[in-house]
Amino acid sequence: TGHSLGGAVANLVSKKLIDKGCGKANVKCYTFAAPLTASVNDASKLGSSAFYNIICNADMVPRLSPDSKSKRYGHDYTYYIDGASKEYFENAYYDLRGKKWSDVYTGIDWWRILGPRHQTTTYLALLMAQSTRYEYVYGGTVIRIHCPVDVYLLDDSDNTVVSIVKNEVVFCNDNNVQVYINGDEKLFLLNDKKYSIKIVGNDTGEMGIDILDYSYVQESESVNVKKTFNNVNIIKGKTMSFDVTGSDSAEDIKLFVTDDKGNHIQEIMTDGSEVKIEGSDKPDDKQNTSEDNTQDSTQESTEQPSTDGNDSKLPKVGNLYTLSTGTYKILESDDKNKTVAFVKPANKKLKKLTIPATVSIEGQKYIVTEISPNAFKGCKNIKTVTIPKNVTTIGKNAFNGCKKLKTIKIKSTVLKSVGKNAIKGINKKATIKVPKKLLKKYKKLFKSKTGFKKTMKIKK
Repeated sequence: TGHSLGGAVANLVSKKLIDKGCGKANVKCYTFAAPLTASVNDASKLGSSAFYNIICNADMVPRLSPDSKSKRYGHDYTYYIDGASKEYFENAYYDLRGKKWSDVYTGIDWWRILGPRHQTTTYLALLMAQSTRYEYVYGGTVIRIHCPVDVYLLDDSDNTVVSIVKNEVVFCNDNNVQVYINGDEKLFLLNDKKYSIKIVGNDTGEMGIDILDYSYVQESESVNVKKTFNNVNIIKGKTMSFDVTGSDSAEDIKLFVTDDKGNHIQEIMTDGSEVKIEGSDKPDDKQNTSEDNTQDSTQESTEQPSTDGNDSKLPKVGNLYTLSTGTYKILESDDKNKTVAFVKPANKKLKKLTIPATVSIEGQKYIVTEISPNAFKGCKNIKTVTIPKNVTTIGKNAFNGCKKLKTIKIKSTVLKSVGKNAIKGINKKATIKVPKKLLKKYKKLFKSKTGFKKTMKIKK
């Protein structure tokens, strides 16, 4: 048996005992507030067993998981603070602690936000009140946001009820909202009220958002709907928002990039791509109009020709565009020259990538001529990269730290420079393949300052 993390350990150890031959009839497990420990498939393989997982309907912790886990081994039994049993629960809690459960909400800090719902006294009071004897239907939404962003929760009157800045809760004024922070991960448990979530980037990276609709009926709990946004491009100052209501399904929730007035200018798809909203480029829209302000320039090409009939209006130099293959920065944008730099891949978990020679942005063809500095930062799984034919520059630290990168195929015949530490930390036996006629010339580009080692090979 165990509570919280101890409950998760008890759940896993009990399963391991059965796997080692102890027999289901000889193992009994009781957990309280345990996080998720197993996948649906693994949990179903256990079948009938004496595993009993007690969870509180208002506690966020039993909905947490280290990765994609979505179940616990055994049977979940949900107990309710609200509903017909609340009076019995309040009395039991008072008997145990000498104060009312609601009085524990004092001060704006982590304990107020999460603690009372998760503490062992709460679970003991629920058992004493035998809360599961009362029929009660409850619904909620769990939101997980993974990224270096600030998050603001607004109620239906546009009042800010929760503020998270630099991974710290600086304000919380709604007892119906639970917040939990673990590094760059922010988790919210919301009731059926309407909220707007505003997200502001405070660094460069990629964001993932999971939105789960939960329902609780008597002793069972289930995830009705889950919607996930992956690989959302984040830069400092970029603002996004979405609305959550108890009556809407997670499937219906839409994520938008907004301007400084809160207007929707792009819709973000579940794969992280961004589609410009028709009519969002009005003269009074201030976002993405400055050539110098690249941090807020996150317009997205749908890789289709423009439908507004204004082909003469070209994307501005410095703007960033997120396509299916990655993020690109406009370097030149006029009638004669249209070039971009490859900023980063769309998915940092990929193993192989061929950078395209050209990309289509707002109906215009742009040539890829540069690999930006730090382009593959954090791409720990990448093994093979192909660089297209018109690339002239590989930026500093472009592949720095890509330990599994063993093959770089350079198709470019116009490569002029390779930045400092561009290939530092790649596989020590990596092979760099170059055009046959340029072998001697390109060997001179990959000097020791680029990170090149004698154990690496440059060949045609």
